[in-house]
Amino acid sequence: MEFWRKNRLFLILALIGVAMFFVYSYLPLSQINWQKENNVNLSLRFNTPDEVLNYYFSNQYARSGELFYFEPWDKIMNQVVFPRWALVIENKITPGNFLGLDLIYGAIGKAVNLISNLKVGVTERTLAEIIIPFLTPFFAVICALFFYLLIKIFFDKKVAFVSALLMLIFPGFWYYSSRTMFNNVLFLSLLIAGLYFLINFFHTNLHKYEHKKTQIRNFILSALAGLFFGLALITRTSEIIWVALIVLVILFFYRKNLKNLWPYFLISAVIFCACFVPVLYHNKILYNNYFSTGYPLTTVSSNLETGQVNKIGIWQAVFLPFGFHLKNIILVVYNYIFKLFWPWAVLVLVGLFVFIKNKKTNEQKLFFSLSLVTYYLLLYYGSWVFHDSPIQNLISIGSSYVRYFLPIYIFSLPFIALLLVKIWQSQRIKLLFKFFLFIIFFHYTLYLIHNTIFSGPESLPAIKNNLIKYNIQARSILEIVDKDDIILLDMSADKIVFPELKHIIVPQNNVEYPEIRKAFSFLPKQNFYYFHNNASISADWLNKNKFNFENLEIYAGQNMEGGGVVYKIKLED
Repeated sequence: MEFWRKNRLFLILALIGVAMFFVYSYLPLSQINWQKENNVNLSLRFNTPDEVLNYYFSNQYARSGELFYFEPWDKIMNQVVFPRWALVIENKITPGNFLGLDLIYGAIGKAVNLISNLKVGVTERTLAEIIIPFLTPFFAVICALFFYLLIKIFFDKKVAFVSALLMLIFPGFWYYSSRTMFNNVLFLSLLIAGLYFLINFFHTNLHKYEHKKTQIRNFILSALAGLFFGLALITRTSEIIWVALIVLVILFFYRKNLKNLWPYFLISAVIFCACFVPVLYHNKILYNNYFSTGYPLTTVSSNLETGQVNKIGIWQAVFLPFGFHLKNIILVVYNYIFKLFWPWAVLVLVGLFVFIKNKKTNEQKLFFSLSLVTYYLLLYYGSWVFHDSPIQNLISIGSSYVRYFLPIYIFSLPFIALLLVKIWQSQRIKLLFKFFLFIIFFHYTLYLIHNTIFSGPESLPAIKNNLIKYNIQARSILEIVDKDDIILLDMSADKIVFPELKHIIVPQNNVEYPEIRKAFSFLPKQNFYYFHNNASISADWLNKNKFNFENLEIYAGQNMEGGGVVYKIKLED
């Protein structure tokens, strides 16, 4: 009973977190259930190319310890055979993103596979393939628990509990915990854990550092801080500037304690650096250089679907890779801080007013400073225009801005929690009016969740329908196209057929067509196919406007279940 009394809020939060794990697992669970009911033996589908590749390479690492596969056709066809968001290095297809998620999830998958070699379900997946899509929901729950522990250092238990609860239901966090192969929630989880261990290291019993028990405790805390900061930054290395600034703010705040604690900082630094060893090792294998990456430092992309990039200078790449464009920043702040989540934005402002008005502890001043640092992300990402959706000017939770701004949203939640706790504890406000205010809060929270997560073209139900559609299309395409055939794809269609079909060519500003003609001259009997996702566009129109200009012709079109047409390609007569 004593344990329950001391840890009641944490345990309640853990139980709620277990329930939210299944809520966050909506997309993989829906897809796995559909595949089982329809006897479909395919890899899980995802909605964007980086999700697709993260899932593939995580599983690849779990199976073989490698983060690449060989594409023999790229020797002949000048490196045009690859899925979007991948890089072709010689004839290796490699990740075009940070390696952290692939390594972390792959290592967990490898450990699971060592424990059990069982095949699971109708699709005969390994246990790792089943578990990997559920790791982000798992880390999301862990993130909420560490957020509670972290905020408890700055505020009381009630504010910490409400903050963590708000995190679990905040639409942006909920949405990207459900988009399980993006790396943003994993990064945030590891960062918050690192912050908890670092601040806890300073916060308690440091004046007893000479005592043996305290030395052991400080050793553990410093080691864990280095580990989690290291794992966070191999997951999203682009966040290193503002994360470093957060650490500097913490060190400045506890500067009086630094003199006698340098051995622990050394331990933390060594473990932090050790986290980058596997990344450097695989960088050498994949990109022929320890410090080359799949996310080139001097390029930026504005389009998740096409992977289009622009060249920039190295200092700009480090600090402001998208430049500094004040008008765009203001527009982004309006759209993604106020307009999209306006009820909570209002509550944050009121909560900030209450926070500033009341007397603050030193720890609360530190938290306020840390929350201010996160607004650097508005400058970092707000200066660019991301075109994630084919719908022009769509303000949606599916935008890259929302996942990039997750730290801003999450570190604002304690101000809402403080406001709600103050209202509930106030003696001036009558109980009936308190209930009225909380009914309004719950109403607008449900309204926000419904409008952002469950309605619109990028809502979770819409994505679920897309993923099932991709399964139906893939099953139909694979009845015609063999794994050894080469298939040219319409825009965005690689996520439909990969990884069962790996010899895929995505649109590349027409440089792919001469390579297809070249391949015909080497192997005239090789099957070449073209998949077009819009059956309403005729073969005659496609030949006239696309293929005949390249001395190619498509013919023998077959309609696919779920939509689209598969054609054969030949040299024009």
